[in-house]
Amino acid sequence: MSKLGLLIRTINKISKWSGAILRFFVLGIIFIVVYEIVARTVFNHATIWAQETSIFLFGTYAVLSGAYVYYLNGHVRMDVLYGRLSSRTKAIVDVFTSILVFIFVIAFLWWSWGLALKSFNARETVGISLWAPPYYPFKFMFPLGAFLLLLQVVAKFLQDIVTAITGGSRSEH
Repeated sequence: MSKLGLLIRTINKISKWSGAILRFFVLGIIFIVVYEIVARTVFNHATIWAQETSIFLFGTYAVLSGAYVYYLNGHVRMDVLYGRLSSRTKAIVDVFTSILVFIFVIAFLWWSWGLALKSFNARETVGISLWAPPYYPFKFMFPLGAFLLLLQVVAKFLQDIVTAITGGSRSEH
C-alpha cells in the first residue's frame, strides 16, 4: 500500500503545484486588462495584442485548473443524499461514478489531442486582429489539461478504492 500511497500523494502534489502556478495567470490577466484600459482611455492608444493574450491566459487557466479543482473536490455534484453517506459509502459511490468521469476525460483527451495536432499541422493563427498570433500552442493546453485531470481522477479513484476496502477515512488535502 505504501507505493499506492506514494502514487496518490505524487499526483496530488502535481495538481497542487499546477494550481499554485495557475494563480499567477489571474494576475497576468488583470495586468493586461488594466494596461489595455489605461492605454485606451488615458493615452488613446489601444493595443493589438491585449485581447488575444488575455483570452489565451484565461482559457489556459480554465482548462488547466480542472485537475486542481478536482483535487479540491470542487466540481459540481448533487449533494442531497451524498452528504449524508458515510466515508466508506461515499467512496463506493465515487468508484462507480468514476467510470463515467474516466470515459469523459479519456474522450476529451483523445478529441483535444487530435484538434491540437490538426491546428499545429495547419500552423493555425487567430485572425481577430492584425497581430494574428499562433493558435496551436493554446490548443495544446486542452490535452494537457485533460491529462492532468486524468491523473487526478486516477488518484481519487485509487483513494476511493482504498477507502471502500478499508472503511478508513478518506485522504484529504
